[in-house]
Amino acid sequence: MVSPLEHELTAVDGVSLFVRDWLPDSPEGPSALVIIVHGMGEHGGRYQHVADVLTSQGCAVRASEWPGKGW
Repeated sequence: MVSPLEHELTAVDGVSLFVRDWLPDSPEGPSALVIIVHGMGEHGGRYQHVADVLTSQGCAVRASEWPGKGW
């Protein structure tokens, strides 16, 4: 299981967005970036199992929360 890096980004309109990034353990770096957009009533952390599979294949994964959600 790869632990996510959790941080905050500021959108161009000044809104703060909570973001989770999962990075592969690869000396070459990621081969691709997969963006997860979750549905209503969910959060990006529910996709740990998806991030585990994708990072094992060399992909980086990002899941951001909708404005006003997260943290």
